[in-house]
Amino acid sequence: MVSSSLDLELLDILVEM
Repeated sequence: MVSSSLDLELLDILVEM
């Protein structure tokens, strides 16, 4: 699902922070 991809991207951004 595309939504899953978005969630993964958000997690990556949070990890960078």
